[in-house]
Amino acid sequence: MGLSDNIQDIIKENYKAIISDVPFKDILIDLRIECILTDNEFTQLDQCKDNKYAGFEFLQILRSRSDADFFKFCDVLKSSTVKHIQCLGRTLENSASDNGQAQGESYSYLTLCFN
Repeated sequence: MGLSDNIQDIIKENYKAIISDVPFKDILIDLRIECILTDNEFTQLDQCKDNKYAGFEFLQILRSRSDADFFKFCDVLKSSTVKHIQCLGRTLENSASDNGQAQGESYSYLTLCFN
């Protein structure tokens, strides 16, 4: 199993925003509740020295999961109290739902969030 090529491409395109902006240490419990993480993975990420490293480790784990888990991750982001994290979740979800394209236009996190 593993993420589809399309979703892996979406993660690559948005990698910097995901790693830099997502407060992984703050959403670990939500990721566990949604069964995206196992107990061991939760503990592993909780022990990461900083948020960016936790994000890097999480994306490694997510790559071995199903597309459904990616959409659960998007839902966790969309439920954030921080607007730009909600927007990132919508951007990722929209890109994956539209197979990365909307009539020849790719979704951009910055375009969707700040226009």
